[in-house]
Amino acid sequence: MTRLHATLALLTLAGALASGPVMAQQGMGQGMGGGGMAARMEMMDEDGNGSVSLEEVLRHAEDVFHAMDADGDGKLTMDEYMSVRMGPQQGNNPAMQARRQEEKAARFAPMDTDGDGMLSLDEFLEGARVRFGAADGNGDGSLTGVEWRAFRF
Repeated sequence: MTRLHATLALLTLAGALASGPVMAQQGMGQGMGGGGMAARMEMMDEDGNGSVSLEEVLRHAEDVFHAMDADGDGKLTMDEYMSVRMGPQQGNNPAMQARRQEEKAARFAPMDTDGDGMLSLDEFLEGARVRFGAADGNGDGSLTGVEWRAFRF
């Protein structure tokens, strides 16, 4: 995968995974242009079945990891992890943006299972698996639109 493709995947996935509560308040896609969260979920739904499987999430998560890994060392520092802004970027709600950044920062330590202050690809993917499982309310191995809003990177 080229760096451009990885960056595009990162931006698409980060926006999709981070904008759930805002989208839930606004209605899926409203006010976001281009379909918002629904369009992002559709992009990740590689088989077009209307839901996103764990396998689809993990493929995109790996792309996100590599795009975040600015120095290419196979580990994410907190700075690299935090380099992706969370949620809608219109700047309409700085308090919400700050809260999202705090929530994102709080997800770093639990993923860092070896305590080295960095995330390996395996740790990052395991974090995605855990969050996927928590969001998969009916346990069917895929996320519908409602469940998608609960999923976070």
